[in-house]
Amino acid sequence: MVVNAEPRCKELGVVEGVGGNPDSAKADALERAAERGATHARLEPAHPDLEDGMTIVVTAKLFVCQPPGEQFPPDGYR
Repeated sequence: MVVNAEPRCKELGVVEGVGGNPDSAKADALERAAERGATHARLEPAHPDLEDGMTIVVTAKLFVCQPPGEQFPPDGYR
C-alpha cells in the first residue's frame, strides 16, 4: 500500500526503482518493495538519475505493518 505519511510500523529500509519514465520507476520501486516483504511504502517524487540524466529514479521507504485486528504479542508468546 502506498502511503503519504510514514506509518507507525517497523521500518524495513529504502529501495530505489528505476525506469524510463516516472510510472515505470514507481512500478519498479513497488516491485522491489514487495520482494522485501513491505506492506506499506512511502514514495519520494521521481527525479532524473544524476549520473546519466536519462533514467528516472523513485526512492521508496519501506514498512511492515500488522494486519488490522492482529494481536501483539501473539497468543502463547511469553
